Amino acid sequence: MEKRIYTVVEITKLITISLERSFSSICVEGELSDCVVHGSGHCYFTLKDGSEAQLRGVMFRTNCSLLDFVPANGMRVRVAGKISVYAPSGAYQIVAHQMEDVGKGDLHRLYEELKQKFQNEGLFDEQHKQIIPVLPERVGVVTSPSSAALRDILNVLGRRFENMPVIIAPVKVQGATSARQVAGAIKYLNDNNLCDVIIVSRGGGSFEDLWSFSDEVVVRAVFDSKLPVISAVGHNIDYPLCDFAADLRVPTPSAAAEMVVAPKDNFVQSLENMDERINMLLKGVTDLYRSRLDSIKSNYVFHKPRNLIDRYMQQLDGLDVSMTGALQGVLGKNQKNFESYKFRLSGCANRMVQKQNGVLVGCENRLCNSLSSCVERKKSELAVVVGKLDAFNPFGVLQRGYSITTKADGSVVRSVKDVKNGEQLVTKVKDGAFDVEVL
Repeated sequence: MEKRIYTVVEITKLITISLERSFSSICVEGELSDCVVHGSGHCYFTLKDGSEAQLRGVMFRTNCSLLDFVPANGMRVRVAGKISVYAPSGAYQIVAHQMEDVGKGDLHRLYEELKQKFQNEGLFDEQHKQIIPVLPERVGVVTSPSSAALRDILNVLGRRFENMPVIIAPVKVQGATSARQVAGAIKYLNDNNLCDVIIVSRGGGSFEDLWSFSDEVVVRAVFDSKLPVISAVGHNIDYPLCDFAADLRVPTPSAAAEMVVAPKDNFVQSLENMDERINMLLKGVTDLYRSRLDSIKSNYVFHKPRNLIDRYMQQLDGLDVSMTGALQGVLGKNQKNFESYKFRLSGCANRMVQKQNGVLVGCENRLCNSLSSCVERKKSELAVVVGKLDAFNPFGVLQRGYSITTKADGSVVRSVKDVKNGEQLVTKVKDGAFDVEVL
């Protein structure tokens, strides 16, 4: 007997009829996932029992409009409807007529419990956040080696800073062993000091797919990390618990690569700007001290020291004349007094002679004292002037062991560049001078 050969459409119709007859009115309870309300008003979703099984479903616009709540991922619902087959994909699904909210799913309840626990322990406090280095020497990436997230990170880093070393710690980003691998990779990078900053990353997915990054062992590994951690898990709307414990949370893996290091051209430009500012500052300081040096070199003392000495010699001569005149005046005055007393004494009696003799002795003593005081005062003034003169006398340094070397024309030799081999020079010391020849 020849076997009947069915077409795909025929066998799909037979399966559909069989399922719809067997499960024409059923009620299924599970957790909503991949829930989307389409622009047409239809609601597409998946019912899950943890990670053990899943059932796709659809609620058409007419029934969906009667719901008193908005279906969302993580909600635990009870769905009434029938089992049917969606022919284009050959997948069976539940066509829902009613949906009842029976509370959040187990994972969501655990998520909220863990979040509250970590907050109470201070794992999310801002005071524990570390600063992301401006220019890390090496970047560590904890992710799947075959993931699109890793490719995005490497592409962005290569474009912004092509020579940046990247240490990849390969892990599973989903599944039963994923959380332990992620936590172990973070600890390994820390213990061996392999990088300066860590990016923990994976692409988008359902709440269940991202659960490894909300696991307690991962959150604590992120918090305990001595190296700064950037969390780049899922998309902008996803908030696994490691986001709150990380030092920086970014919405996508590409954003993490952009945050971890600025473009190399920015650093090059910054260095060039600093180099320019330093050169300007050095030029300013150099110009200032050069101006001061030129001012000192142009000082009158260094150009014509003899004129300064002559000026003080002239002042000294003036003081000498003044002192001599003063002494002569004092002597003349006292001489007149002496002659007057002598004349008066000669015309008086012996008694007056004796009396005036005593007066004369007193005057003589006063005259001597006055002369002595005047002489000492003038000597002091002379010593001050001589001291000033010696201080500015360039020949005074000869007494301290220095010497002055001049050319034949009398100009002072200040540098080895001022002389040439075979030239005859004169060297003056404190007690004379002698000729020297440049070899």
